[in-house]
Amino acid sequence: MAADNFKNVWVYIDKTGDGLIKNVSLELINGAKSLTKENGEKVVAVIIGSDNQTIIDTVKKYGADQILSVDGEAYKTFNLENYTGALAALVTEYAPAAVLFGATLNGKDLAAGLAAKSGTSVANDCTAAAVVDGAIEWTRAIYGGKFLTKVVGNGVFPQIATVRTGIFSKVEAPSDAEVIKKSIEPKNPAQVKLVNVIKADNSSINLEEAKVVVGAGRGVNDKNMADLKELASLFEAGGVGGTRPVIDAGLLSPQEQIGLSGKKISPDLYFAIGVSGASQHVQGIKDSKVIVAVNRDADAPIFEISDYGVVGDLNQVVPAVISEIKKLK
Repeated sequence: MAADNFKNVWVYIDKTGDGLIKNVSLELINGAKSLTKENGEKVVAVIIGSDNQTIIDTVKKYGADQILSVDGEAYKTFNLENYTGALAALVTEYAPAAVLFGATLNGKDLAAGLAAKSGTSVANDCTAAAVVDGAIEWTRAIYGGKFLTKVVGNGVFPQIATVRTGIFSKVEAPSDAEVIKKSIEPKNPAQVKLVNVIKADNSSINLEEAKVVVGAGRGVNDKNMADLKELASLFEAGGVGGTRPVIDAGLLSPQEQIGLSGKKISPDLYFAIGVSGASQHVQGIKDSKVIVAVNRDADAPIFEISDYGVVGDLNQVVPAVISEIKKLK
């Protein structure tokens, strides 16, 4: 998988603005194990932040073999320059074979920055990874998801990739991971500084981590949106998202957009309500385990990818579904 002097697969531990670990990072620890099991290399979790002990304790529950922790005031809040510099310093010292990031906004920024500093490249938005003939083969969607391509590194290390949420399972596997604490001071003052934080509306669930998502399409309006929200509320981890027209109409916030220009989700259950099935939206939902579509147009493309479909008026179907679910509770 690597030249003799490069070994181990690293996973960058991404965090929310509130300091909580993003699910994709814990998923990637499990995914990295599949890349190291044949050669016995280590899965190394990389944590950058301030007061990292709580994060370290959580990561240990998910089976990392080793943890690299960079802790300092300069890393209290995310700063691309400081974080990239710290990662680059670690890579120079330890020479990993591969570094995995979640395909989040920060993850993609860091992956690109690290690749630039390391003289390598990034495989972005990967949907699969496997070791083939001693090299990591990454699978990526191209041309709006119409095709899948498999790519391998060009012999330059570390190999760097960002991986979508939900590709691997999050599996608890407590370990006595060795913790190596590093003190790395930024070489130069950051040119960009955090001035203020404006928190988004937290009344809605994080769609990327929701188990059930109700998707609103062009057929939804301000009157029947309440039904979709009620349907989502019947599930413990249910959220509501929408297509671009729904966002443009102001029915949902931009943070709730699903698709190529929004969020890519992988819930256990996705309700496509009034969703036509445009390719841009399909790319955001195709990793859902079960898709249930409701549309009055029997020829709507959404039915081609749905596990279950109802041809009918959503104003009648959705209330009926809500009623039946309530009977089961």
